[in-house]
Amino acid sequence: MDFSGSTKNTKDTKNLRDLRRLLSDPLRTLRTRRNLPIKSSWPFVTFVDHLSDPLREGLRKMADLFLKDEVYAIIGAAIEVHRELGSGFLEPVYQEAFEIELNERGIPFEAQKPLKIYYKDKLLTKTYLADLVCYKQIIVELKALNRLSKNEEAQILNYLKASNLKIGLLINFGSQDKLEWKRLVK
Repeated sequence: MDFSGSTKNTKDTKNLRDLRRLLSDPLRTLRTRRNLPIKSSWPFVTFVDHLSDPLREGLRKMADLFLKDEVYAIIGAAIEVHRELGSGFLEPVYQEAFEIELNERGIPFEAQKPLKIYYKDKLLTKTYLADLVCYKQIIVELKALNRLSKNEEAQILNYLKASNLKIGLLINFGSQDKLEWKRLVK
């Protein structure tokens, strides 16, 4: 196709038409190419209905995050603490304020909880002192850094692995403009 908008041959015209169709409705284009019926309902649901049972079930499970509501509540409390205090304080200040906010919201937690660490199914004498464990299932690690790095992620992933818990939240109150957080799953 030249810059005036005219096409040089029919192949370019067909490719341009396919590109426009794909950009306007990618799932409809995909269903049409696979000769799947097109229903008027929501496209993703229609598309999922034509997948094999194991694949369909896998997609539905991915959509349901593990402990989604609990994580949402914890992050909401962290956002409120960050909104009130901003950045610039040390970690113990944020921890105390965060504990107050969790109490006010009725979120169950244990502060500075020692977690047992296992090595090859053997209990070690050393323990890990978690900043917070919420709902008895989620490790919450608080930070007050300029920005999070891979070191902090690796740290909480190791804690998850050693403690046999599944979900970890890494919350950084030190970021200038916004609360920085990551949800990590073992």
